Amino acid sequence: MDESVLDPDGARERMAAWKGRIDKLAADTQAMNDLVAPVRSTREAWTGSGLADSIEGLVDAIKTEGWVDDALAGAALGVEVAATVMDPISALLANGLGGRWSTSNRCGRCWTS
Repeated sequence: MDESVLDPDGARERMAAWKGRIDKLAADTQAMNDLVAPVRSTREAWTGSGLADSIEGLVDAIKTEGWVDDALAGAALGVEVAATVMDPISALLANGLGGRWSTSNRCGRCWTS
């Protein structure tokens, strides 16, 4: 049998070296964790609904008081409203009914897979 295994002083030295490596690994891990940004969801109840997203975009643009943002958000809302007027059934499906059905129906026989 190896004598260094039974040597108490040698075992203490090995334990101290092992603890030093573990402490360095913990410090490196903490340093990496500090670099990771926390998760922040921007999802709202109307996220994914084109018309509601366009209205929210216009409201946000007006709050920022920039005329370019206002003009672009207003144009986007106008295009969305025109598309809804021209094809209301597709707008209804795209803005809620279709997405709600396909994600809430868990039977496997939903409209979209």
